[in-house]
Amino acid sequence: MFKEEFCYTWKQFSTLLGFDKSYDLNIDKACVGYDKKIFWKEIADSRTHQMPRTSNIHNPTLRFLHRLLGLTFYPRVDIRPIIKQEMQLLYAAVNRIRVSPARSMVEYWSKTFTRDGDVEITSWVTRIARNIAR
Repeated sequence: MFKEEFCYTWKQFSTLLGFDKSYDLNIDKACVGYDKKIFWKEIADSRTHQMPRTSNIHNPTLRFLHRLLGLTFYPRVDIRPIIKQEMQLLYAAVNRIRVSPARSMVEYWSKTFTRDGDVEITSWVTRIARNIAR
């Protein structure tokens, strides 16, 4: 970036993305007691035995939060299916656990994007660049 190479720790990178320094970077460790099946029964239609989808979430705020996660943090063509990282972040939100999704976002991005596809994370790149330039 800016014809320069930068090297940051996960904590510093998380701060560049705009997350608080005190947030835990390890979602698995921070979400003690998280069980996907139990949590899904709490927030969704219990008659649903299929893959978790946005439309099955009862609470409209959680439904909106999932859509927001699917559009911004973990962008993809079909945001209706709930992926593991999103389910964990929903659990963290419901239980008021302060986590930073920075590491899981980068892991997701590195597995998802190719050089010939659209870049759907430009707002994050802009935020990083703006914070580096300060």
